[in-house]
Amino acid sequence: MGDTAAVAACQSYENGLGAHALTVVGGFSTTIGAAYRYQSQISTATGGGTPPPAAVQGPNYTSTAPTVLCVADGTIEGPGSPGVYSREVGILSGDGTFQALVLSDAKDVPLQRP
Repeated sequence: MGDTAAVAACQSYENGLGAHALTVVGGFSTTIGAAYRYQSQISTATGGGTPPPAAVQGPNYTSTAPTVLCVADGTIEGPGSPGVYSREVGILSGDGTFQALVLSDAKDVPLQRP
């Protein structure tokens, strides 16, 4: 689901992980600001608290720099409880660097354009 080029970029990243690759279920061409606001929306919806006030959110929340938001499913080990998650949402920069924004259960994270 999403933008063809973004899904392809996400899949290319995951393919490079070999045995640790996840299944890409969505990819969206967006901005860094939109991706971080989506992260806050998901965090609020899944009980992670409310987003910080606009005055303290920092430049990531307003950045118009382009990026790709990737959504992938699989078995993901991560911090906190429960420690094993089924959906990862993150941003993929132009240089191929991936930054996970959300680890959660797939049922808790809507697959939608940020």
